[in-house]
Amino acid sequence: MRALTVLPKVEFSIDREGSVGALLFEYKKVLDEVTKSIVNLNEFELGQVLDRNAVCSDFISVKSILDLILRKGYAGVIYIQRHKRNNDNIEIPNINSHFKVGEYIQELNIFYNFLLLAMEEICDEEIVQLNPSDKLKTPDSQLYDYEQLLEHLIVDTLRNCTRIEKFKMRMI
Repeated sequence: MRALTVLPKVEFSIDREGSVGALLFEYKKVLDEVTKSIVNLNEFELGQVLDRNAVCSDFISVKSILDLILRKGYAGVIYIQRHKRNNDNIEIPNINSHFKVGEYIQELNIFYNFLLLAMEEICDEEIVQLNPSDKLKTPDSQLYDYEQLLEHLIVDTLRNCTRIEKFKMRMI
Protein backbone atom coordinates (compact mmCIF):
# COMPACT_ATOMS: atom_id res chain seq x y z
CA MET A 1 0.00 0.00 0.00
CA ARG A 2 2.79 2.49 0.77
CA ALA A 3 6.13 2.89 -0.89
CA LEU A 4 7.76 4.12 2.31
CA THR A 5 8.79 1.63 4.95
CA VAL A 6 7.89 2.37 8.54
CA LEU A 7 10.78 4.13 10.22
CA PRO A 8 11.84 3.62 13.81
CA LYS A 9 10.27 6.05 16.27
CA VAL A 10 12.62 8.95 16.88
CA GLU A 11 11.88 11.29 19.73
CA PHE A 12 12.59 14.95 19.24
CA SER A 13 15.35 15.93 21.57
CA ILE A 14 15.23 19.41 23.02
CA ASP A 15 18.99 18.97 23.37
CA ARG A 16 19.44 19.62 19.65
CA GLU A 17 20.60 23.20 19.66
CA GLY A 18 21.21 25.73 16.97
CA SER A 19 19.43 26.37 13.71
CA VAL A 20 18.65 22.74 12.95
CA GLY A 21 17.13 22.19 16.37
CA ALA A 22 15.05 25.36 16.12
CA LEU A 23 13.74 24.42 12.67
CA LEU A 24 12.85 20.90 13.81
CA PHE A 25 11.05 22.35 16.81
CA GLU A 26 9.06 24.76 14.64
CA TYR A 27 8.18 22.04 12.14
CA LYS A 28 6.94 19.85 14.98
CA LYS A 29 4.80 22.71 16.29
CA VAL A 30 3.13 23.26 12.93
CA LEU A 31 2.51 19.52 12.43
CA ASP A 32 0.93 19.46 15.90
CA GLU A 33 -1.33 22.35 14.78
CA VAL A 34 -2.39 20.34 11.74
CA THR A 35 -3.14 17.35 13.99
CA LYS A 36 -5.21 19.52 16.36
CA SER A 37 -7.06 20.93 13.39
CA ILE A 38 -8.16 17.53 12.07
CA VAL A 39 -8.45 15.32 15.15
CA ASN A 40 -12.23 15.73 15.53
CA LEU A 41 -13.18 15.34 11.87
CA ASN A 42 -15.14 12.32 10.73
CA GLU A 43 -14.63 10.42 7.47
CA PHE A 44 -17.27 12.43 5.62
CA GLU A 45 -15.80 15.78 6.72
CA LEU A 46 -12.31 14.63 5.80
CA GLY A 47 -13.24 13.94 2.19
CA GLN A 48 -16.05 16.45 1.73
CA VAL A 49 -15.46 18.60 -1.34
CA LEU A 50 -15.76 22.16 -0.07
CA ASP A 51 -14.32 24.16 -2.95
CA ARG A 52 -15.30 22.92 -6.38
CA ASN A 53 -13.90 26.10 -7.91
CA ALA A 54 -10.40 25.75 -6.47
CA VAL A 55 -7.68 26.55 -8.98
CA CYS A 56 -5.91 23.36 -7.95
CA SER A 57 -7.34 19.98 -6.95
CA ASP A 58 -5.04 20.04 -3.90
CA PHE A 59 -7.37 22.58 -2.29
CA ILE A 60 -10.82 21.03 -2.69
CA SER A 61 -11.05 19.14 0.63
CA VAL A 62 -9.28 18.62 3.94
CA LYS A 63 -8.11 15.25 2.65
CA SER A 64 -6.53 16.80 -0.47
CA ILE A 65 -4.78 19.44 1.66
CA LEU A 66 -3.35 16.77 3.98
CA ASP A 67 -2.08 14.83 0.97
CA LEU A 68 -0.41 18.02 -0.25
CA ILE A 69 1.22 18.72 3.12
CA LEU A 70 2.71 15.22 3.14
CA ARG A 71 3.80 15.25 -0.52
CA LYS A 72 5.53 18.61 -0.16
CA GLY A 73 7.12 17.65 3.14
CA TYR A 74 8.60 14.42 1.84
CA ALA A 75 9.71 16.09 -1.39
CA GLY A 76 11.51 18.85 0.53
CA VAL A 77 13.35 16.39 2.76
CA ILE A 78 14.33 14.28 -0.25
CA TYR A 79 15.66 17.40 -2.03
CA ILE A 80 17.86 18.04 1.01
CA GLN A 81 19.06 14.42 1.05
CA ARG A 82 19.80 14.45 -2.68
CA HIS A 83 21.81 17.64 -2.33
CA LYS A 84 23.64 16.57 0.83
CA ARG A 85 24.54 13.14 -0.54
CA ASN A 86 25.06 14.37 -4.12
CA ASN A 87 22.69 11.62 -5.24
CA ASP A 88 19.76 12.43 -7.52
CA ASN A 89 18.57 8.81 -7.40
CA ILE A 90 16.90 9.12 -4.00
CA GLU A 91 13.20 8.74 -4.77
CA ILE A 92 10.34 10.68 -3.29
CA PRO A 93 7.93 8.19 -1.71
CA ASN A 94 4.40 7.86 -3.02
CA ILE A 95 1.83 9.24 -0.63
CA ASN A 96 -1.47 7.41 -0.57
CA SER A 97 -4.70 9.13 0.36
CA HIS A 98 -6.32 7.95 3.55
CA PHE A 99 -9.92 7.69 4.65
CA LYS A 100 -9.56 8.11 8.41
CA VAL A 101 -8.16 10.98 10.44
CA GLY A 102 -6.14 8.58 12.57
CA GLU A 103 -4.33 7.37 9.47
CA TYR A 104 -3.36 10.94 8.58
CA ILE A 105 -2.17 11.62 12.11
CA GLN A 106 -0.04 8.49 11.95
CA GLU A 107 1.29 9.56 8.55
CA LEU A 108 2.20 13.02 9.90
CA ASN A 109 4.13 11.34 12.73
CA ILE A 110 5.91 9.00 10.31
CA PHE A 111 6.85 12.00 8.18
CA TYR A 112 8.23 13.86 11.20
CA ASN A 113 10.36 10.87 12.16
CA PHE A 114 11.61 10.72 8.56
CA LEU A 115 12.54 14.41 8.82
CA LEU A 116 14.37 13.86 12.12
CA LEU A 117 16.41 11.00 10.70
CA ALA A 118 17.29 12.99 7.58
CA MET A 119 18.35 16.04 9.57
CA GLU A 120 20.79 13.98 11.65
CA GLU A 121 23.11 14.33 8.63
CA ILE A 122 22.93 18.12 8.66
CA CYS A 123 24.99 20.33 10.97
CA ASP A 124 24.38 23.98 11.74
CA GLU A 125 27.47 25.07 9.81
CA GLU A 126 26.01 23.85 6.52
CA ILE A 127 22.37 24.80 6.93
CA VAL A 128 22.89 28.32 5.55
CA GLN A 129 24.65 28.77 2.22
CA LEU A 130 25.28 32.28 0.92
CA ASN A 131 26.79 31.24 -2.39
CA PRO A 132 24.05 30.37 -4.92
CA SER A 133 26.23 27.60 -6.39
CA ASP A 134 26.12 25.84 -3.00
CA LYS A 135 22.32 25.90 -2.76
CA LEU A 136 20.02 23.12 -3.85
CA LYS A 137 17.85 23.56 -6.89
CA THR A 138 14.29 22.27 -6.82
CA PRO A 139 12.54 20.89 -9.92
CA ASP A 140 10.86 24.29 -10.38
CA SER A 141 14.35 25.88 -10.55
CA GLN A 142 14.14 27.61 -7.16
CA LEU A 143 17.39 27.87 -5.22
CA TYR A 144 17.34 27.19 -1.48
CA ASP A 145 19.78 26.47 1.26
CA TYR A 146 18.52 23.91 3.78
CA GLU A 147 17.30 26.55 6.21
CA GLN A 148 15.34 28.40 3.52
CA LEU A 149 13.71 25.21 2.26
CA LEU A 150 12.69 24.09 5.74
CA GLU A 151 11.34 27.55 6.54
CA HIS A 152 9.37 27.48 3.29
CA LEU A 153 7.91 24.06 4.15
CA ILE A 154 6.98 25.21 7.66
CA VAL A 155 5.20 28.32 6.38
CA ASP A 156 3.51 26.37 3.60
CA THR A 157 2.25 23.80 6.12
CA LEU A 158 0.97 26.59 8.34
CA ARG A 159 -0.80 28.19 5.37
CA ASN A 160 -2.44 24.84 4.58
CA CYS A 161 -3.46 24.41 8.21
CA THR A 162 -5.22 27.77 7.90
CA ARG A 163 -7.01 26.46 4.79
CA ILE A 164 -8.19 23.46 6.81
CA GLU A 165 -9.50 25.75 9.55
CA LYS A 166 -11.40 27.80 6.96
CA PHE A 167 -12.88 24.62 5.52
CA LYS A 168 -13.99 23.55 8.97
CA MET A 169 -15.89 26.84 9.35
CA ARG A 170 -17.81 26.01 6.17
CA MET A 171 -18.79 22.64 7.65
CA ILE A 172 -20.69 24.23 10.54
